Amino acid sequence: MRRQLLAPIACAMAVCLALVGCGESAPAEPEATEEVVEEVAEPDGSEYIGTWELYEMKDADEVISHEDLMAAKDAAGTSIYLVINEDGSAELDVYGTVMSGTWEPGDDGSLSMTFNGKTATVSMVEEGKLTFSDESISPTFVQIDPSERLSSDGAAVSPFDPSYDGSAFVGTWNIYDLTSGESSMSHDGILSLMEDEGFYYRLVINDDGTCALESSYGGEGTDVWGMTSETTAQIGTGSDAVAVSFDEEGLLRLDLADGSYQRFERAE
Repeated sequence: MRRQLLAPIACAMAVCLALVGCGESAPAEPEATEEVVEEVAEPDGSEYIGTWELYEMKDADEVISHEDLMAAKDAAGTSIYLVINEDGSAELDVYGTVMSGTWEPGDDGSLSMTFNGKTATVSMVEEGKLTFSDESISPTFVQIDPSERLSSDGAAVSPFDPSYDGSAFVGTWNIYDLTSGESSMSHDGILSLMEDEGFYYRLVINDDGTCALESSYGGEGTDVWGMTSETTAQIGTGSDAVAVSFDEEGLLRLDLADGSYQRFERAE
C-alpha cells in the first residue's frame, strides 16, 4: 500500500499571542497607569526540528489509519518520513523516494514548507504531532527518534557522516566542462559561451550543509549536502543523490546517475 504524498497541501492554523499590560497606583491618589509590554520571542520553528513519521491520513473519501500505515510499513520495510533540519532544509521520504525541500518559520508559530516549488503551511497539532492539510487531505506526523527511521531495505538510514571534514568542498564553483549522453562541452566552449552570451553555471556549497545551483538559463535549486567518506561528498539524498569528489586535476566532479558528469573549478 504505497500511498504517494505528491506535495504538501496548505492549511491555516493561527496561534494567538497576547501582550499583557499592568499598572500601579499610589495608595492615596490614583496615578495614570503605564502600560508595560511583555516581550515575546518571535517563533523560530525550533520545536519542529527532528524526524517525523506519518501517523495517519484523512481525505474526503477515506481514513488511512495508523494501523493500516504500520501494516504497510511492515510490508515495505520502511515508511513515510518528514525530516526537518535546523539549517532550513527538509526531506520527504516516501517509501525510499526522497524529495528535498526548505522551510521558514511563520509569524503565527507555523512553518512555511516548500517541496518541488509548492508551498504548504505546517502546524503543530499538539506536542509531538504536526500536520499539513487542506479541505481534501490531512496527513498527521508523529515525532520519532532518528534511529527509528528505516530505509527501503529495512535498515536504519545512514545520514551524512559529520566526522569527515568537508571544508575543501565549501565555496563557489564555476562550470569547467561537462558530458551528457553522447554530447559534451569543452572548457573552451564554455568560455566562449561566457564571453558571447554572458553564460554562467555555478554551484555554491555552503558550510551549513546547504548548496545551490545557479544558472543564467534558470532552473536554479537548493539542496543539502554532506560527506559520505573521507574524500567523497554527496548532494541530496535518496535516488537522486549526486556523488561529488575531486579528480586528479583538482576539479570538483559531479557524477550523475545517468553516467554523465560535470566538472567545476573554484571561482576566483
